[in-house]
Amino acid sequence: MDGDRNSPATKGDLADLEERLTGSMTDLEERLTGSMTDLEERLTGSMTELEGRLTGSMTHLEERLTGSMTDLEGRLTGSMTELEGRLTGSMQASQAALEERLTETMRDIQTEMLKAFYGFTQTVSARFQEQDQTEISLKRRLATMEDRILEIEKRLNFPPHAA
Repeated sequence: MDGDRNSPATKGDLADLEERLTGSMTDLEERLTGSMTDLEERLTGSMTELEGRLTGSMTHLEERLTGSMTDLEGRLTGSMTELEGRLTGSMQASQAALEERLTETMRDIQTEMLKAFYGFTQTVSARFQEQDQTEISLKRRLATMEDRILEIEKRLNFPPHAA
């Protein structure tokens, strides 16, 4: 190819072009292979470095989380112990107040029952006294009647003597 760009290409020109393209492709392939090898080595190094950094970061994070969890566990245990103590105290106070109210209620019930029994015993006592009086009155009347019958029997059995 002389310099005229418009002239028809010869077989030699095409062969030269093919050689140049084949050489360029071979050169390009070698350069790409080298670049890929270089890139692979750089990526492998970067991955190893990144893996080391991530492992260190994960270890550091794990230590911080373990410390935080231990601290949180201690605080929760303390809070739960405090809450348990407060609940126990509150329940004991409530139980004591409940026992006191129950004792007072039982005493009130006992007082009311005693008042009711006292009223009942007064009524029963009055009835017994009334019955006692009636019984005494009946016994007197019976005794009087027995005396009269005895007098009648004496007269019938022992008539007066005529002298």
